[in-house]
Amino acid sequence: MRTLITGASSGLGAEMARQFAALGHDLVLTARRTDRLMALRDEILKGHPTRQVDIAALDVRTTMPFRRAFATTTHSTASSSTRASAPESRSAPTTEKTTGRSP
Repeated sequence: MRTLITGASSGLGAEMARQFAALGHDLVLTARRTDRLMALRDEILKGHPTRQVDIAALDVRTTMPFRRAFATTTHSTASSSTRASAPESRSAPTTEKTTGRSP
């Protein structure tokens, strides 16, 4: 499964990336700060060398690049600014498709 995580350069987004990688997810990590994304990718691949981790510079305040990035990921998404329960596992980080609506 591939998981798109916005805001992955620090805080909750970075931790969700670590947790999803540990659960066996391949990742698409996005944030404005690509230097931090590259460091996180290296960290994740060191601990989980079979995972695929793609990174992209992305500011979710500009919708067109976000829509293009989201279109390439068809499974699950996670954002450090969204929340919902993940049905697959009680220990999984929260996931939801980004719809622009409040839960």
